[in-house]
Amino acid sequence: FVRVERDHSQGFRSIKTIKSFWPGEVVARELPLMYCGSEVGSMVEMLLAYLRLDPPKRQAVMTLVSDFEIGERGYSIANTDVNQAIAEAAEQGLQVQQKEALAVLLRWRYLGAVDRFRIYPRLSLLRHSCAADGEFQYDGQTGMGTLSARTSVNPQWWIGSWMLEDESLFWKGANVRSAALQKAGLLTQECCCPRCHGSDAVRAIKCPGCTDYQKRLKAAKLLMLMSSSAVLMATFVGWGRVTLDHVNLKQQGEVHRNGKLKRWRCTVCDFNASDVAVDGYIKIEMQLSEDLADLSAI
Repeated sequence: FVRVERDHSQGFRSIKTIKSFWPGEVVARELPLMYCGSEVGSMVEMLLAYLRLDPPKRQAVMTLVSDFEIGERGYSIANTDVNQAIAEAAEQGLQVQQKEALAVLLRWRYLGAVDRFRIYPRLSLLRHSCAADGEFQYDGQTGMGTLSARTSVNPQWWIGSWMLEDESLFWKGANVRSAALQKAGLLTQECCCPRCHGSDAVRAIKCPGCTDYQKRLKAAKLLMLMSSSAVLMATFVGWGRVTLDHVNLKQQGEVHRNGKLKRWRCTVCDFNASDVAVDGYIKIEMQLSEDLADLSAI
């Protein structure tokens, strides 16, 4: 239910869905074309894994990704490392030319982001997704790589999985993630995925421009002027619902960041602000929350 196409916005080929998927559904399963003999994944093991394949499978590995695509990523491997791998392969009776050995190791470098110990016919071309809408796992019982949907996935969707080691980057801004992706060699430009280039609901905040928000601020100031017991009666933290005298104030809208426009817009009102302005609102919100927490502790 997937096919490989070139994503012109990102500049490389990747996996696109053919049909829709529910969370938890299996999108694709594949047996690896080749795999390392151990869980170390050294260059020698990578080269030996290739040399032990029959000619048709060697050809399949070499055609998975072109020299041009590897060059676009700017990958390189030192000649000393290549020659050492060739020498150790020769000790086991397996001969290979330096040019072919370099091409094999560069393909491991390009395709190893999904599974550093195995190369798959299509799943190795899986892309990084800042929204983490897919999840790749290797099933030791079946010996297959499995891609599952983590969220609802539409047809014709560039599905991917989270590939950065630092999972805390999931909550950071698009510029921070893009820098990390380029440093890891997964991208050569700013990320143009739907989350980075569209509305980022993950980094949403409550809208400071909604009328209801102003009511909450006034309610909070009133409570602070009253007593600490009043504060305990109606907790105000700025992010959720507020109950004052058993009356629920209407929930305010959310402000999402649009990566393409680099602006924050509300889902309810006409609030529209820059990164700098929203950063100021967030600091005010955090300070108010800390002040109320200190007051309630008295």
